This record gives sequence, structure tokens and C-alpha cells, in this order.
Amino acid sequence: MKIVIALIVFGYIGRLVGQDESDHDEDDLDNPYYFNFGSKTTICPQNASCLDGNTHFLCAKDPMKVSPNCKRFVLVPITRKSRSNMVHVHNGLRNKVAYDKKLANMNLVYWNMHLQDMAEQYLHLCRPYRDTCLIIGLNGYRVGQNTVFVPRQHFALLTEWEGRTVRQWFLELGRIKITSQDLVTEQLKGKMGNLTQLIWPSLEFIGCSAAIMFDGLFIVCYYYPAVNESLKAQFTYLKADESCVCPKNRYTCSLLFTSLCGIDIEVGGALITEFNPWNMFLLLFILFILYNIRFSRV
Repeated sequence: MKIVIALIVFGYIGRLVGQDESDHDEDDLDNPYYFNFGSKTTICPQNASCLDGNTHFLCAKDPMKVSPNCKRFVLVPITRKSRSNMVHVHNGLRNKVAYDKKLANMNLVYWNMHLQDMAEQYLHLCRPYRDTCLIIGLNGYRVGQNTVFVPRQHFALLTEWEGRTVRQWFLELGRIKITSQDLVTEQLKGKMGNLTQLIWPSLEFIGCSAAIMFDGLFIVCYYYPAVNESLKAQFTYLKADESCVCPKNRYTCSLLFTSLCGIDIEVGGALITEFNPWNMFLLLFILFILYNIRFSRV
């Protein structure tokens, strides 16, 4: 009996904070904010035309076929560690901006495999410039895109390419010390592209990929939702006695990134589940049973 209950306890605790070293190809099913952009078979939009008039690359017969115009193409494997690093560096910088600027309603972002698929398929086109087909899924959801092309002579800098990539986007204006009003003004001047998407408060999902091509490394990230208004309209500010305020669809603040809104799902391969009252009651109940079994046999 003691062995059975002990297994239950360790299994329960392991489910809360246990390490998961597997490299999943699925979004975290425990994520209550999970969003599915497509059907079970396609993420091709019904309205498949792009701004340049071409057919959407997501609707190609073989979207993972490398373009004949490509030279020296090698897709970089996106592992669970890569996804975790990219999500954490996004959230770290977003948390810094929210904390420094006293911003409310800044979302924690999560990885989405459909957006990763879109990034990988775009890379196979070998177009190291901006996408003209910024829609995904049967219903045509608008997405944003950030890109960077790193020449081969700088490959030595890419030992931690996820962090360095996002840092380059963050430093788009060439300086670190900048007020929220400066951000609003620079966006209106059209001087912010990658940075605007990076610090967009309503952002929820990201998906990225990278590939070597044309003697360089091309890195692409897609974002949902896309920027659709000014930062001035998006920015809301905390009161003097507030540290984190969240929108209705994000009812709690992160325990890890304390200025962001959302639950902590995946941290370095660990699955973190909130200790709600029911979880706490169940854990205490099991420990109570173990305690009684121990002393009943003394």
C-alpha cells in the first residue's frame, strides 16, 4: 500500500515539475492558449494569392522542395532546445520592456508549430527578403514576419543564434535607453520593423526557422497576431501600486517573467503546472494518508 501511494505521489510531483527531454513535434497540449491555424491536412489559405499576385507558397504541391534558384541550401534543425531558447529570449526582452516602461497587458508568448512550418516552407523558397504572403490557415489569419540574414564571415557569432538574432532585432534603433514615447514616435516615422513585432503587447505565438543559403544564414520568425495598429493604441500603463495587469483572456501573471501575462508552460524542458487550490488539496491529502500509514504501524 505504501509503495502504491508513494508511486502516486512521485508521479504527481513529477507531472508538475518533471523534466521532459523528448523533442516533441507538437505544440504543448497543456497550453490553454493553444491556437490551431489549419485543418489536420493543410495550413493553405482559401484565398491563396499574395500581394505580388503569386500563389501562396503554403499551397504548393511540395512546399518543402528547395527552389532551383537556391545555392548551398541546408535547413538548420529546430530542436526542442532551439524552440525553448527562442521563446525565452523573446519573453525575456518583452518582460524587460514591460517592466522598464511600466506597461500593462503584455502577453507571454508561446511556440506554435504551424508558424514554424510556415517559416521552414518560406526558407525553401530561398528568398532572403520579406515575405509578401503574410497569411496562414484556411481562414486567412494575418501574421507578421521578422528576418535577418547573417553573412558567412560572421558565423562564429552564431553559437547562440537564437539569442543573438532577437537581440539584433531589439537593437534595431541602435540604442538601449529609449522611452515608451520614443518607441511610439519611431514607429510612426517608419523606423521600426522587427522591433515593433517583437514588443507588440497583444502578441501570442511565434514560430521560427533558419537555413544556410547563398553563403549566409537566413533566419525567419512568424508572429500572431500581426501588428495592426500603432504602439500608442496598444500601450496601456500600470498604476503606481501595480506590478502586472492582464487582459481578460490572460487571467494570470507569469511566475518567471513577472511583468508578462500567461501561465508558465515550458521552462528548459520542464512542464510547469500552476498550483491551483485543487492541486494543493490533492497533494496534502496524499501526504496525510502517508503520514497516517506510517504512524499506525509504530
